[in-house]
Amino acid sequence: MAYSILRMSDYLNQFPGDSDIKRQLEIAGDGLINRYKESNSPDWQWFEDVLAYDNAVLPHSLFVAGLTLESKKYLEIAEKTCEFLLENTFNGKHFSFIGCHG
Repeated sequence: MAYSILRMSDYLNQFPGDSDIKRQLEIAGDGLINRYKESNSPDWQWFEDVLAYDNAVLPHSLFVAGLTLESKKYLEIAEKTCEFLLENTFNGKHFSFIGCHG
């Protein structure tokens, strides 16, 4: 969903009036929000119950969806999850990236 949001947003930059693509982008964005709502808790602000490889694409895609569709609901969750990811991967001096094997 995240990668499709990024590509649909790129497409809409060229063809901003394409309502079918806007609708599909919203469906994908809502899909990510639903994943977030199913998995988050006060101390776990994420889309699933683990952090895994290529995490940053998830909040990034919601930032893009929020800006493309001018929707605060995507931006709010993007900000929460981005902050959560930074809290769990950056200690102030260096990033601890999660590899493809956990």
